[in-house]
Amino acid sequence: MAKAPAFQFYPDKWMAGTMHLSPLAYTTYHRLLCAIWLHEKTQYRFTFSPDYVCLHTSLEPQMFQRVWAEIQNPKFPLFKKKGKYLWSEGLRKEAMKQKDRRQKARESANARWNPCERNANACQAQCSPSPSSVPSPSSITNDNGTDARARASKKDAKITIEAELINEFCIRFPKSRWSKAKLYQGLKDQFVEALARGTTKQALIEQMDRIMKAGNLAPKAWEVTDPVDAQARKVQDKAELHRQMAEDYERRLAEDDSDGV
Repeated sequence: MAKAPAFQFYPDKWMAGTMHLSPLAYTTYHRLLCAIWLHEKTQYRFTFSPDYVCLHTSLEPQMFQRVWAEIQNPKFPLFKKKGKYLWSEGLRKEAMKQKDRRQKARESANARWNPCERNANACQAQCSPSPSSVPSPSSITNDNGTDARARASKKDAKITIEAELINEFCIRFPKSRWSKAKLYQGLKDQFVEALARGTTKQALIEQMDRIMKAGNLAPKAWEVTDPVDAQARKVQDKAELHRQMAEDYERRLAEDDSDGV
């Protein structure tokens, strides 16, 4: 679980707890709390040693005894002690509070994004036994939560089959080869609607293959694997067009000559 990056700061409690500290002890205590929150797994407890305190607060070792005597004043110690560990009670409460808040937010998000479980819980509450002697219909029928999960599973399977069908359609009829997008979308919608009416996916795929054969649309004829080949085909098509235009012109000239005679 990710650690909280910040903690609440209450000025009244802070001032009441640090008023007796000297400026150096005040800075050391503040830096030590920040280091515990950032670097310790619990975010409120640390293994006490003078080296740890000096390292995380930039305190000079020769000043440690005097500063630590202020922080851990016998009449008003700022850290609680158990064995080799010291902890801040304020940080402990803050860490527990933020942990509970994150857990509740996670449970709320899971409930929002898991409608099947939400419906199952609602149905379970509705299906409680009736206090009357006559059993209610809801107590006789199957658990609606199970039905909801079954419907959701069936819907997911239907969506998967539809996606597979569209993928097969796109493989056989590449969209880039259609001059009119409406015709492409219309043909694809026909297959999707047929699937919704109960036609099997395999039968629709076979129908796709029949359409391709009837239109002489073999898969290789639809693929453009090399830009050079594509350019060559364009040149050939243009030359064929010019040839047809020349033949039409010569035919019209011959018809005019025959009419003149």
